[in-house]
Amino acid sequence: MKRARRYAILTIHRYRSEPSEAVRFTTTGSVLLIEVKWIAPGNGYTQAAQVRLAVFVTEQGYPQELEFDELDESAWHLVLLDGEVAVAAARLVTLSPGVLKPGRIAVLKEYRKQHLGARLMEEILKKAEKLGARELRIGAQVQARGFYEKCGFSVCGEPIYMDVHIPHIDMIRRLGEENSG
Repeated sequence: MKRARRYAILTIHRYRSEPSEAVRFTTTGSVLLIEVKWIAPGNGYTQAAQVRLAVFVTEQGYPQELEFDELDESAWHLVLLDGEVAVAAARLVTLSPGVLKPGRIAVLKEYRKQHLGARLMEEILKKAEKLGARELRIGAQVQARGFYEKCGFSVCGEPIYMDVHIPHIDMIRRLGEENSG
């Protein structure tokens, strides 16, 4: 019988201009040290781009010329790092005052099933509240709908639409209300 790997995830927060903190964490099983790094608008997003290329372009076949757009320069970019390696990424775009759009949420294949997607969403929710958001709108891949529902989002539009060859659905989460997730 194959033995499942267990990971304890320790998160270290770092903003672009702050040095990383060294932390030792001991537990049974493997330890995955994850560092959270927010990159302010206009400060580049190379690490996030690497994750997005691997997941959306290479793995899912999304056209590279459509993966990156004009919104990237004005977006907050979130990267989760395992050491110096970017393993998960997302961006947060302002649609209008109080309305933000999380997007390009990606976790490298070898790091999935370790709750890093949930970790991205936790960080996005914290940042959105700090930025004064009242609501979050997301264009979710249909196959990820259940994940976003667990994060407190609900479907806000029909029908399902195609983004290139990938079916999507619009979802919303209002902030400042009771949300389970």
